[in-house]
Amino acid sequence: MNKLLSILGPAIIALSSATTVNVVNSNSTIVSNHSYQAQETEVFTHEFSIPVDETDNSKPKIGSFDVTESLVSVIEEMKAFVLENNAIGIKITSFQSAFKLLNIRPIIYLDDVKNKQIQDINAAFIFAISNPDVKMHLKLDIIDAGFHSYFMKLKGEITDSHGNLTHKIDLSTYQDLQTYSAHQLLGGYSNIITLGYESLVTNINHIDSEYNSGIEIKNYGFYWYAHQVKTAFSFKLDKDGSGYYYDALKYLNKTLKLENDDLYVEKIQAAIHTDGKVTFEPGDDYEDMHLVLKDYFYVVLKVYGLDGEFKMLVKNIIL
Repeated sequence: MNKLLSILGPAIIALSSATTVNVVNSNSTIVSNHSYQAQETEVFTHEFSIPVDETDNSKPKIGSFDVTESLVSVIEEMKAFVLENNAIGIKITSFQSAFKLLNIRPIIYLDDVKNKQIQDINAAFIFAISNPDVKMHLKLDIIDAGFHSYFMKLKGEITDSHGNLTHKIDLSTYQDLQTYSAHQLLGGYSNIITLGYESLVTNINHIDSEYNSGIEIKNYGFYWYAHQVKTAFSFKLDKDGSGYYYDALKYLNKTLKLENDDLYVEKIQAAIHTDGKVTFEPGDDYEDMHLVLKDYFYVVLKVYGLDGEFKMLVKNIIL
């Protein structure tokens, strides 16, 4: 058997795994142009109370109102988050207005380059977050539309440290001519703001507790030695991006939300599956000349320039 393995070793290395994991970027993430940066989002809520008529608390108060403090508050919250998380490449990826008592809650996305409103909101918010001496003003208008209905407008302005007007924004995704009942207006209103950002990754520590990689080592009537498994996952075999190395790279990037383009195999570890449990945990390291006999095992991956280990669970298949 050992003689057969030594003869077939090069052929084994040339085999590729059957499953390729594809990385899909959603609308709510930012695609990084740099290696080792995780793509993340954080949701913030901008809200304020609609003024109530002093003579009839079942109706909103008609007029113009300064709600600047609500905008300042959410901008300050975003600033603190950006500093705390060392966030870069920040963008307002989506913006949604919502009356609690209305089923219609229109949302706009930054990906829609033809939507001027979201482009203006993104530019204004990034300017306000990035500059310490800006001034903001947000005005709420409640207008009597007749027949016990009302219009609402929410317009803002941002000026720089010299008092120059830099941005005008509309912070309601409802149409200006949308009418509301008093009940709807007073039921509660908020803006849901999604901030997309990138954060620098310093380590890749991760352990698969379940078999999620979809990567299989196929044994054609014989088992692999640990050093052969390491070699198989180390070779960039195919220019088209197929093979064990690329499958592992895609899975690592998808799991950690990275756009890393290089890795190497540190070691092979046993996977312990305790009776009665559906999850795995790492066991002892395989010596290079030990056969990998169990149904599942860990391939321990490292990334150049980053700390930590990525322990990927792989399946052993006997054909």
